[in-house]
Amino acid sequence: MEKSVCGLISPLKRFLVLRRTWLRIEMNTVKKAENKGREQGMQEGEKKGRLEIAKTMLRQQFSMKQVVEITGLSEEDVKHL
Repeated sequence: MEKSVCGLISPLKRFLVLRRTWLRIEMNTVKKAENKGREQGMQEGEKKGRLEIAKTMLRQQFSMKQVVEITGLSEEDVKHL
């Protein structure tokens, strides 16, 4: 009887170690995806803010050159406003 119990422990331990490893990999993958999404969201938010500032500047008669220099937007982005 001891042999069968010992024979099961090793495969069970191996399974548990592999499962724990897999779970850690999955958690890291999810964390990376969350971080990437957060970073993209921040970049989009920053650009949206610069676009709003550019709109205000254009309404106040700032030149295209001034808007591009101050906001850091491309001339193409400003032209599309």
